[in-house]
Amino acid sequence: MLGSTCQSNDQCRRTPVDGTKICQDNQCQCATGYIPIDSYRCIRDLEYSVSTQDKTDPPGYGSLCTMNSDCQHATVQLECVRGSCVCLEGYVPLGKYLCYNIHGQSKLKRIRR
Repeated sequence: MLGSTCQSNDQCRRTPVDGTKICQDNQCQCATGYIPIDSYRCIRDLEYSVSTQDKTDPPGYGSLCTMNSDCQHATVQLECVRGSCVCLEGYVPLGKYLCYNIHGQSKLKRIRR
């Protein structure tokens, strides 16, 4: 959770590939270029980002977007939040094109459109 006490980056991340959070000054926070959207998730800070996204690469986690459908070419577990594709609440990224349900398959969530 953001703001929690930590010793290493792994203590701040829900998965080993989550590069959006770091442990800095013994406190979990968003990595450089990311901003918090709740107590657990960070998204790309559009003011910090340089618009160098490869347009030939299908959109996925962390891609720029304007609506949910912009994010859902490879997976339906992504939504557009403040201009960035993020995993739905209850899901964590396992790479650019896969969001894993941390609650198991019994609590699947419908996509908001």
